[in-house]
Amino acid sequence: MTMTASAPNAIADSDLRSDVEDEMEWDPAVPSTSIGASVTDHTVTLAGTVHTLAHRLAAVKAARRVKGVHAIIDDIVVMPINSHGTSDQDVALTIERILESSSIVPAGLKAIVRDGHVTLTGSVDHQFQKNSAFRAVRDIKGVSWIQNDIVVKAQASENVVRSKIVSAMHRNADWDSRGIYVVATGHEVWLSGHTSSFAARTQAVAAAWSAAGVEIVHDDIRIG
Repeated sequence: MTMTASAPNAIADSDLRSDVEDEMEWDPAVPSTSIGASVTDHTVTLAGTVHTLAHRLAAVKAARRVKGVHAIIDDIVVMPINSHGTSDQDVALTIERILESSSIVPAGLKAIVRDGHVTLTGSVDHQFQKNSAFRAVRDIKGVSWIQNDIVVKAQASENVVRSKIVSAMHRNADWDSRGIYVVATGHEVWLSGHTSSFAARTQAVAAAWSAAGVEIVHDDIRIG
């Protein structure tokens, strides 16, 4: 009979399930009593019913934080409280009011609502504005899912974007950014090279995200 040795420091599925459940219970944003977890070959399946999309996303985020989780299957169902009394028109009007009152997202964004599924459209200058619109909508009663199709507009040439990111890094007097290299292509930015601290790396990534027109930042900076 051939014996197969288990991988060193491997986490058993039963232990991983306990860790995921403990993490969800620890996170106040997760209604853990209404969500169950099962684990097979380090793949976590989350199932249950929650009242808001924010609860669903928080549960997935909590499971993703747990060491040993390789993949997550999200079978959580969003069933808003009193959803039978909330029409798509009610949801759309609420979204319109919230977006119009926001000091972060620009005017002109639109929402299409069908059976609780929301599609956001329009254009913004920065990725954080697109993310802010998503966060503003996710807690609304009657919203079960969001498709964020908001477009981040390209604002300048790639050389200008790169120059602005480098200038932003150099303005920070707390760390040396001379070992960090920036390449901008379309809506994407690549950061590479090395720096002496995690704080400096974080600052460089933040500077890249702050540039207008940037949707994706690839962080390949080494520390040390």
